Amino acid sequence: MIKKNYILLFFVATLIVSFILKEKQSEVAEFHEGRFTVQTFKTDGGGWGYFISNGKKRIIKQELIPAVPGKIPFQSEEDALKTGRFVIKKLSKNKLPTINRQELDSLRIFLGS
Repeated sequence: MIKKNYILLFFVATLIVSFILKEKQSEVAEFHEGRFTVQTFKTDGGGWGYFISNGKKRIIKQELIPAVPGKIPFQSEEDALKTGRFVIKKLSKNKLPTINRQELDSLRIFLGS
């Protein structure tokens, strides 16, 4: 009887942990266009960054705002996602995934104080 209780307890604990991990994954925004995907993530410094994947292969990890001096992460998840979506649109048109200051301004990306 005691063995059955441990098995039941283990099963319930496993379900709870699985649910918590799934919830943590869903806190991250994701966008798909064609074969490309952008996924945001929290940086160690408290800002935001994004990954771009081609299918299952990660091809870009962007932790800092490109085209600005200094090491400045995106201030919001929305800014990271907007920038990643812009890069995906370039990649989908077979363009280089570079971004300049003017493009960041047009996307209304907050560049810090």
